[in-house]
Amino acid sequence: VLQKKKTFSSGAVMQEIVAQLRSSRRLDRDKGVSALSALLKECSGDQERLNSTVAAAEAAMLQLLQEGKEWEARHGALCACPLLLRSGGCSGGFPEQLAETAAQLLSDEESRVRIEAGVVLAVLCETQGVGYYPRFARDTILSHIRDNLERSPNQDIPAAFLQQQQQQKEEAEADMAMRADSPGPFGDQASAIFHESAGWKTLETGSRALWEIIKVCGRNFAPFMDSELLDLVFASLRHTNRFVRETAYYACGELCDVVDYVNEDKNAALTSEEFAARMAPQLAVGLSDNWSQVRMASSVATRRFLLGMPCARRPQFYPLLLPRMCLNRYYVAEGVRLFSQESWRQIAEDQGKDLVETYINETVDFYIMQTRAENHAVREAACACIAELGAKISPEVLRPHVRILLQVLEDCFKDESWPVRDAACIASGRFIKSCPDEAKDCMDNFYRLFFQHVGDNIWSVRENAAVALGCVMDAYGESAVAKVCENLRASLPAAKDQPSVSTANAGLENVTQFGVAADSEGGARRVVYNKAAFDSHHADPQHTDQQMYSCGSLAPKLKRGAGCCDTGFRRPQEPWEKTDGAVYLLRELSMRSAKSVEEFFPVLADICALRHFKHHFNMLETVWKQLPIIAEHYGKKPFKQFLEPFIEHLHYSLVSSHNLAKAAAAGCAQQIGKLIGPSILKGRVDMFNPSYTPAFAQVLSQPVQPLREQRGLPGAGLAMPDMTLHRAPGGVFRTGAAHQVS
Repeated sequence: VLQKKKTFSSGAVMQEIVAQLRSSRRLDRDKGVSALSALLKECSGDQERLNSTVAAAEAAMLQLLQEGKEWEARHGALCACPLLLRSGGCSGGFPEQLAETAAQLLSDEESRVRIEAGVVLAVLCETQGVGYYPRFARDTILSHIRDNLERSPNQDIPAAFLQQQQQQKEEAEADMAMRADSPGPFGDQASAIFHESAGWKTLETGSRALWEIIKVCGRNFAPFMDSELLDLVFASLRHTNRFVRETAYYACGELCDVVDYVNEDKNAALTSEEFAARMAPQLAVGLSDNWSQVRMASSVATRRFLLGMPCARRPQFYPLLLPRMCLNRYYVAEGVRLFSQESWRQIAEDQGKDLVETYINETVDFYIMQTRAENHAVREAACACIAELGAKISPEVLRPHVRILLQVLEDCFKDESWPVRDAACIASGRFIKSCPDEAKDCMDNFYRLFFQHVGDNIWSVRENAAVALGCVMDAYGESAVAKVCENLRASLPAAKDQPSVSTANAGLENVTQFGVAADSEGGARRVVYNKAAFDSHHADPQHTDQQMYSCGSLAPKLKRGAGCCDTGFRRPQEPWEKTDGAVYLLRELSMRSAKSVEEFFPVLADICALRHFKHHFNMLETVWKQLPIIAEHYGKKPFKQFLEPFIEHLHYSLVSSHNLAKAAAAGCAQQIGKLIGPSILKGRVDMFNPSYTPAFAQVLSQPVQPLREQRGLPGAGLAMPDMTLHRAPGGVFRTGAAHQVS
């Protein structure tokens, strides 16, 4: 009686599981898989009951797989089959029936069914032996890959997609009819866009099935890893569709684990030496791919490739792979960047700097090539890497390459992407400081570029250009200080000439991802600030209900600068921006020649009194953040004589409604109070205007925040990872100096 009750209970549960597995909702199908797992676990202690339950489930799954109505039933059954295969109670004929059915479903119309069919075939190879691969899967999978590698340009593209792309292309061409040098945001060919991102029938899922099988078979797959297989996988690596390339690189990572470099498998189709020689160039291509997902997959495969072989065999591949791994430590995609940094630590250990110096020729050549890449994020990473060379590599090793690298960086100053220009500032400054003799001949051009970028539209570019000029002053001493002082005399008071209507973001075309774009007539656009709209908090029409783009999407691609012309892609510099950049430059000057700062304190106080333009709060924020640093380097006692003119303007910011300027003013008051003494500052304020005392007393009573000497980070805001490995307390590996080189 008890056995009948258990059988009846299991049958009712099985009916409910089958109903869930054929549901149109993914959540219900997942619940069905979980319920089957729980049922098998419950039966695991009773072999007879387990066998009967598995037999009932096998019949139900085969019936679901043969249903031709809805794909959800086939998908649910395929998701559940791995549980049966691993349960230990499968009947003798079920695995073969399932293998035949799964191989047929690799060509199912629904991609999710094809993916799960590949997983089932992999589990069959895992539980029934690797022999299931040649019997049921190999020919089908390889034919799916081989037969779908190519197709005609407009094949399978929906008419609606083509119509939409044509309409968007016509609109883009109309908007930029006068800008012949700029492509439309969606390119010239709708087919190229579609084939780059859309599915390719069974090509991707076939590659994924192969990936899953190799993963579970491990080194038992070695007899089947022959030249034909590698040719197909490598052809997928060169495919136009990024998802196909990504899947193929993950398959390459599994293939790297199949090879045994120590104990050669006599049954292997390829020797380890042949495999490594063919695989390394393919990995190098993937490490430079335009898409982050493909770079990530290739980075995973490269780590497994190098760590899987003895250390003595790695150096032959270093010239090809190390420069690419080194650059990806700065790549904009965080996953790629962090994974590459960890790979560098595992592979280079504490020899990172020595390895780069050993292969400096290959590294420099690759960095130069990447500064000319179409992808602006790659150009930015290349500039950051060049900055790292200037900061960490010994001058003797770097000296033969300084001139060509400076020439490349000079070209990067003309880039449309402001992070590239930002990184170029830092890199140039570090190189000039590292090798001043080699840079002398090109300093006229760099002085012009540095001073121009000190007044750039982007605040971080202004600051990093000032930091670079600080490196120049370190390199050339008094002659550079004199040039900086000459520039400050003209640029620091520039805000006095600022019109009352300043440039805002409104009115700029959304045709770039970074920087400020030119107008449709080809010239730089000066935007009129609508004071009424700003004061009434109306939404800016240029930034409301507009199309947004994600990183790496179909958004407009920013081009490199060309020739000697580096204008047309930014609006003209505003006078207040020149003053704002000059404040950063004054900070750098105070660190090198404190006595030279004295003449600029009255001018600095005068520009703080300007209130006639909208962005004066932005300028005041910069002044308040840099003034304590300038004062500290100038000296406590001599600075006191220049303090009084700043008190009124500090109070103006402290009681303002502009939160950033208010916070900066509070920090400035605290730091100055710490420098000269809080009571002395309060006394000076009370003598100047007693009504200002409460505002100052409130901020001086709060904890003092640490003073930062500079906000600019090397490499346009990217943390600079160490080339060498440091072991922190407790055995945890970390990069040194908070990832930053000072």
